[in-house]
Amino acid sequence: MARKLRKKYKNLSPLNHLSRYTPPTVVLHCAQDEFYAEKIHGAALAAALAAKGTPHLLINPAMHSHGCDIGSTAPFQL
Repeated sequence: MARKLRKKYKNLSPLNHLSRYTPPTVVLHCAQDEFYAEKIHGAALAAALAAKGTPHLLINPAMHSHGCDIGSTAPFQL
């Protein structure tokens, strides 16, 4: 069961679908995301894009959590 879950996760991760054909990409990963650590997921994707030579921009809004607090009144700070 665990092996199947790992395979599904691997298939869903954008890290495993990068190629020389990957278009320029914006990675929006909120700094206070309570589900995924930005230093692991967002930074890893940005590093993988850089390694492939894909133009990219990593944005880390400081005051937002997972989903960038849709409907929040907190200021969107870059």
